[in-house]
Amino acid sequence: MNSFKSHFNLNNNKGDIVKKRRHMGLVPDVSTHTKTGGKTVPEMWKAKHSNQKVKSLLNNGSGHFTLNDVEVKQIEKEFPPVKYDPHHPKKLGNTGITLYYDETSQAPAIKI
Repeated sequence: MNSFKSHFNLNNNKGDIVKKRRHMGLVPDVSTHTKTGGKTVPEMWKAKHSNQKVKSLLNNGSGHFTLNDVEVKQIEKEFPPVKYDPHHPKKLGNTGITLYYDETSQAPAIKI
């Protein structure tokens, strides 16, 4: 059986415990990443949206775009419970984007 000192490798130069993968945090600490502000969600868990207008709305944080029929079908496929209805606006998951019918352009649109 290993001794306590050899198990935790306390004989290294700094004298501290070697961090193993299971002991490390899932996300980098915000305080140590001042330049980027830290990552709250790992890149591998972020949703990959195929519609360019949805991507630009999420990146900008505001705005609106009119859509054609192909883009509406693409959004319905990407966000399964959403079905376009001109009379009732629909939220696209937890993105904060709303799919609605724009009266001024007489076409479906999305806004944030």
